[in-house]
Amino acid sequence: MLSNRRGKDGIRLRQHSRLSVNFPLTYVVEGDVAPKPGRMRDIGGGGIQFESAESFAQNSALTIAFELPPGLDVELRGRTVLSVPDADDRHRHRVAFVSVPDSVRTAIVDYVYKAFFDELMRS
Repeated sequence: MLSNRRGKDGIRLRQHSRLSVNFPLTYVVEGDVAPKPGRMRDIGGGGIQFESAESFAQNSALTIAFELPPGLDVELRGRTVLSVPDADDRHRHRVAFVSVPDSVRTAIVDYVYKAFFDELMRS
């Protein structure tokens, strides 16, 4: 999710850093019953980007489930901010989280910062 802060050029600054990832998730579009597979491409405390075989209208309500390494099962509600076609009949979706428990948001933010720190230490 974007914050209301703006940089000196008027560009909106993210409230939460995002980390590039590549792991599976499932999602259910509001009104559907069966979960469908997707692939998470980035994650931050305010939302994710993932890809799937279908497109969504802006502001579609989704329930997203995934495992945050090392073994934390997460299920969140979100709304699509953007859904665009990608290569190979895939679609990329930006999803902003809604109603995220503080403990889950903290776990996501900790995961992102730990990955950034680990990468920095390897450099």
